[in-house]
Amino acid sequence: MVNGTYFRHYQTLSHLRDSRFWKVIAIRSLVARATAERRGLSTRSSPTWQDEAALYIHWPYCKRRCTYCNFNKYIKNDVNEERMKSCLVTETETLLKMSDVKYITTIFFGGGTPSLAAPSTMASIINTVHRVTNMAPDAEVTLEANPTNLETQKLKCLREARKIFPGKTSIDLIFGRPGQTVENWKKELEMAVSLCDDHISLYQLTLERGTLLFKMCSEGIMNLPSDDCLADMYEVAVEILDDAGLSRYEVSNFAREGAESIHNKNYWNGGQYIGVGPGAHGRFVRRGDGESQREARIQTLEPEIWMQEVEKYGHATRKSTPQTQIRILEELLMLGLRTKDGISDARWRQFSDGISLQSVLGHSEVLNGLMENQLLMQFSGKFLKATPRGLSLIDSIVPDLIIELQNYYECVKTGSQG
Repeated sequence: MVNGTYFRHYQTLSHLRDSRFWKVIAIRSLVARATAERRGLSTRSSPTWQDEAALYIHWPYCKRRCTYCNFNKYIKNDVNEERMKSCLVTETETLLKMSDVKYITTIFFGGGTPSLAAPSTMASIINTVHRVTNMAPDAEVTLEANPTNLETQKLKCLREARKIFPGKTSIDLIFGRPGQTVENWKKELEMAVSLCDDHISLYQLTLERGTLLFKMCSEGIMNLPSDDCLADMYEVAVEILDDAGLSRYEVSNFAREGAESIHNKNYWNGGQYIGVGPGAHGRFVRRGDGESQREARIQTLEPEIWMQEVEKYGHATRKSTPQTQIRILEELLMLGLRTKDGISDARWRQFSDGISLQSVLGHSEVLNGLMENQLLMQFSGKFLKATPRGLSLIDSIVPDLIIELQNYYECVKTGSQG
């Protein structure tokens, strides 16, 4: 039973008349309270981080490949959807049982273009989650879509989305495109806010080897904006979105209160996630197999080989790497400090066997220097978080803190921690 809905609409406004640059993500939050209450789960009693996980489902097929995209996607006109659906359901069930999680907090259908799949495919996976484990009462379900597959009139797609999911829409913007200036970027932002004032994500365009855009820029056919121009674009965006009431809750994400992406927040907070489908990544403990150490997992990339392995083994995990405690904490530093709320000592201790932030960083000269330069908030031992200025420079801050973390563990290992 669906008691509520949530829609997030990510869209690339590179050229409003050029569908090659358009992308949409629709988020439907299935609030499964009826199912939860039948199972006595209407109020969860302080679950541990190992009791919960987000679920990512990768649909690898697209109609066409964008010039800048190097994601794991395939152009195929004769997709055997029944076979793909069966394999996605099988791997979902296998990995859920392997993880032995008690709750799935979010489901994200990514790709590729999963909106090309039949609704029955997604319904089958959601039903599998309900059958094998429990959906959290406030579970969020996400679907990536492409407006060109939904509506020929692209803006109509967004307007219809806002009607269906009022107050829950979002636009995804790529900046730093060839020929783009700060002035036309401002106009795009103003248009974006007029179309959607709930959630906006910003991503700087990066050149990826093997893409058409990389080739064109390498040959001088196209030129990207300078580093100074990119910095100006970002700062202008932060200012315009803040004036529109969209708070920067993560370096690339801006939202009104209550419109944040729960799925992404799980990544940033170091939560478990289970990756299903060709090339999907995951981070979880195989409690169902009696294990206690979290693993980083990667599924087989190529869809045909992935399906063969799922049909033979029940899943197609190509690589599984045990994560040490320090590796988990490094990831938490890298991702958690990108958020406005930063990292709490309570959250840190969940992954550090009770070792506090104060113990690791409390006497750090590097930390003191970052605070003196107003890049980090004053550290009381309860929270580690960046200042607004620090968030804009976070990629230059985190490496130094990771070295401090590594030095601490090296001292503990050698017995020289004072």
